[in-house]
Order: sequence, then structure tokens, then C-alpha cells
Amino acid sequence: MTRILLVEDSKNLNRAFTMRLEHSGYAVITASHVEEAFAKALESPPKAAIVDVCLPGGNGFELTSRLRERLAIEVVLATANRDPSLNQRAHECGAFALLSKPFDASLLLATVADAIANANDSALA
Repeated sequence: MTRILLVEDSKNLNRAFTMRLEHSGYAVITASHVEEAFAKALESPPKAAIVDVCLPGGNGFELTSRLRERLAIEVVLATANRDPSLNQRAHECGAFALLSKPFDASLLLATVADAIANANDSALA
């Protein structure tokens, strides 16, 4: 089963995303702040991560950079902020994609599947 790291500080969103991902066959590792997420990722490396941009203890851009320095992982960032400059920041930190909340669960699942396929292709190269 493919492991996904979900980093979301909203308990309701964390629960909803976890249920949807698990229903789709993923093993979900959850965290609600930056340091917890980083420790869990190193302990049990996931294939991909879904990371909220605004988090306790830092932000999703910093966490994405740290994860990609240490692991072969694709990161999907999520934010409710509509600032267009966030797309550039997401690209600069190495994120696979930036999704704007609220988003449809099917978009989340399709983006995660694409991220995992990209990670698998990168591993073969």
C-alpha cells in the first residue's frame, strides 16, 4: 500500500482527507505541524505528501524544501490563500503542485496519483 503523508492542522480537513485517501487505497500518515511531519516522514518515508501551506511551527514551503532535500518524495501543497505569487514559491521549493482550497476530492486524488507516478518515474531514471 502506498504511503501518503498528510500535513493539515485543521482537524476536520485532516479527518476528511484521511478518510478519502484511505478509501482510495492509500496508507495515510498524518501530522498537524512542521516538526511532527518531518519526523514522521523520516521515520516511515512516504511516496508523496499533501501539505497545507500555513502550519504551526513553519510553513508548507519550508517543509517541502526540507522533505525534498532528504527524501525522494513529491509534495502537493494546499492553500486557501489566492495570492498568485504562491505558485512561484511552490515551484521554487520543489512542490509538484499547488491546490487552492476548497477543492474537489477527485482533483486531490488525481493530483496525488500524478505525483506518485512522477515519483515512480523519477526513481526509475
